[in-house]
Amino acid sequence: MNEYGEVKGCDISSLALELCGKRKVSVFPADLNLIDLGIERYDVITSIDVLYHQKIQNDSEVLSRFHRALKPGGILILNLPAYNFLKSKHDLVVHTRERYTKSA
Repeated sequence: MNEYGEVKGCDISSLALELCGKRKVSVFPADLNLIDLGIERYDVITSIDVLYHQKIQNDSEVLSRFHRALKPGGILILNLPAYNFLKSKHDLVVHTRERYTKSA
């Protein structure tokens, strides 16, 4: 993504931070339950397999922080697990708190 502009990442996992550092990826430690991402700082925010996690206390609050941090016309890209009928043992392993539907 660096070819498109300045890229920053964050993670709560020390292992993820260490691996990113080895790959020269600009990343900082952050807990999305607490972090202030600023106001109108980012053109694009991606949240890939994060909001569904058991450690996220209030996904609506995190989404509000993302919205506040996006510049006008900015884009939020989310990837989330959908539909409870797709739930499997994998959800236990990756600590899924919930799955989403379009109406939720």
